[in-house]
Amino acid sequence: MCIRDRSTQSTWGYFLGMQVASRKTIDDCEMLLIKGRQKVPIPKVLECYGILEKLLNNILNNPKDESKKLLKKTNKIIAEKVLAIPLIEDFFKTLGYEQVDAERLQYKKEDLASLKAVLGIIHNYKDKYDQVPEEALKQAQEANEEEKKRKAEFEKVEKQAGLDRLDKSKDEKVGDSVAKDIKFGATEVVFKPPTPAPGRK
Repeated sequence: MCIRDRSTQSTWGYFLGMQVASRKTIDDCEMLLIKGRQKVPIPKVLECYGILEKLLNNILNNPKDESKKLLKKTNKIIAEKVLAIPLIEDFFKTLGYEQVDAERLQYKKEDLASLKAVLGIIHNYKDKYDQVPEEALKQAQEANEEEKKRKAEFEKVEKQAGLDRLDKSKDEKVGDSVAKDIKFGATEVVFKPPTPAPGRK
């Protein structure tokens, strides 16, 4: 029977904890990527993921270079092509980035294994759509835009119907509250003595 000393058990416990934490990071990052891209045209997602690949590769290839771990949110490309995708900032923070100041995020973890795994998820998604013909991507984007228009039109009709119902309800209330034209005042009665019976004065 093999019995590990306490220091060995502690080391194993540490690495086990690290593995669990890494797995959670990877799963959470993947879920944020999936949710964030649901209502975004595929070309925009691919453009964003291409930039994410470069950012993560820069860290993996230069793990000691702190400048490669910085992400400037005010950078035009980052702002318009990356952070414009829903939940991407949450993705960065889940991956291990922290807010340095109002304009910058910086990768603070040393979990390169998680970075590689997340990079693989991004690459697999991109690889799947890189094989799709450009015409198919264009059609998917047009279908997405068409769906947005239909949804906007439906919401417009629903809103107008709600306003119409509100106006009708107001008109009914106003009609009920209008007072009837009632004339007040006592009816004037003129006293007339009774007509005397025939033969009597």
